[in-house]
Amino acid sequence: MAVYPQNLKMNKISISLKRVTPEVAKEILEKKNTGNYRSMKNASSLYENDMKNNRWMFNGDTIRFDWNGVLLDGQNRLKAIEDSGIPQECIFVEGLDPKCVQTIDVGYKRSPEDYIKFSINQGLDKYINNFEKMYQAGATAVVKLSMTLCRDNKQIGHSQTYARVSNTMLIDEYMSDNIHYNESARFGKEINKLSQGVLKPSHVGGIYHYLVYRKTVDKDLVMEFFNKLANYSTSDKSFYSEGYRLIEDKKGLLGRSGKAIINAYIRIWNSKLSGQKRHLLDLDKCDTWFIIPNERIDDTELETAMAEA
Repeated sequence: MAVYPQNLKMNKISISLKRVTPEVAKEILEKKNTGNYRSMKNASSLYENDMKNNRWMFNGDTIRFDWNGVLLDGQNRLKAIEDSGIPQECIFVEGLDPKCVQTIDVGYKRSPEDYIKFSINQGLDKYINNFEKMYQAGATAVVKLSMTLCRDNKQIGHSQTYARVSNTMLIDEYMSDNIHYNESARFGKEINKLSQGVLKPSHVGGIYHYLVYRKTVDKDLVMEFFNKLANYSTSDKSFYSEGYRLIEDKKGLLGRSGKAIINAYIRIWNSKLSGQKRHLLDLDKCDTWFIIPNERIDDTELETAMAEA
């Protein structure tokens, strides 16, 4: 029979390490999750994915119950254990004042950069700031976008689990290719400056990394594309100037949707490679994906084709 915390006397706190099986997790959620003030989050599926892929690590986070035996904290972790079918070691803290929920999860969340800083400096002389030497600011945002694009997904910043990247996934990916991610982040910042802040560094860096290092598109072609897009001429009637204005979005055509922003970049990129201006004019939906050329594209030929179209 599954074992779960029994009612505890007031002010009697107990702390124990327990192996939580899927069966135990399910019973706790069914019988002890009666007073939780928060609904279940999509994070449980993200945790489940980490557990199934052996990325989940015991870190001392607690499963907390009040003195009535009601679960206060840990429902998403328990749900992930239940759904993954993989037991996990958890620390149970039982007998807490029910009012303590007001103090749970109210601090500052650690950023992926904090974890990467630890990973880089771990075991090294504390007076040597290796993080500052090795990490390019903004690289984690580049990693997240590049990984998302690899799923053929445009839902950047979306809350649904399939579009999310856990910190563990992000850190592992960054550490596996930090040189190229740092390069992409630096390039994104350069283009952002050239465009007077219109082209966001995370978007540019993420798309640059995706095209160059995941799809092996010619680096010069991608750099040329972003440089021309950032340095457009107001008198220029090419797709570069129109694409710039589309990203700038002063008329509010794109709104705040991350998907719409990625669609805009896809339209501009595909206009360049296809020589068709219609990609820019379709503001409703863009069901196509980035065109991946098989060889170096002559930009002059494309401009000529577009002029004739």
